[in-house]
Amino acid sequence: MTALILLLFLIIGLTLAGVGINMLRKIFKNLSPNDNKIQGDIKEMRAEIMPYVEDLVPLESEELELMSLNQLNQSLKKGMTTTAKGVFTSIYQEPLVAYSYKKYIGNNNALLYARTATKEIVYRFTKKGVKVAINQQYYGTIKQGKLYGENNKQLLAQVNTRPTDLMLPVLVGNKEVGMLNSPEQAARSPQPRAFQFVNSSITEEEETALLTLTVLELVEKSIG
Repeated sequence: MTALILLLFLIIGLTLAGVGINMLRKIFKNLSPNDNKIQGDIKEMRAEIMPYVEDLVPLESEELELMSLNQLNQSLKKGMTTTAKGVFTSIYQEPLVAYSYKKYIGNNNALLYARTATKEIVYRFTKKGVKVAINQQYYGTIKQGKLYGENNKQLLAQVNTRPTDLMLPVLVGNKEVGMLNSPEQAARSPQPRAFQFVNSSITEEEETALLTLTVLELVEKSIG
């Protein structure tokens, strides 16, 4: 009888140890995800939002100005890791930007995958900033609302934010290309727009910089 009890305790101990080891593996895997883990997650995110891509309306300056904070298929799950996904629409409910987000364990440790009709944008959150790749090519790094180009030296664009601002100017170089609505400003409207203003003379390069900063701002605000 004593031997049987000891055997049962041994089995229970090994089972708990197995659960503990698996839990530790999961923690370490999401604490410092290596390149293979990141690429695997990007592949999963791409597949996750692929069903929405065919319906996305091409984003040009006219559609940018109509972009809203409304989302379709929105979900948010918080636990050991935080995951979210959704599709930002225009004020007319046209799907414009689909995204999938995953926050790993620890600060400044996350991944955001976004798709427009023509662009695939990947944001990798690190302690040194948010590294951005567009259509699988390095585009720049975002630090505190500022988008830097190659080698983090050239300032491409920035969002000017202050706690009291209701509209947040977005500048590419010294040119104001758009005005983002703050959440407080947007909440005043039944159809909350992402923008108060988009410059009508915006170029394709400026549009890309504006979109890159805007998608990040919108997703971070929706996750809270």
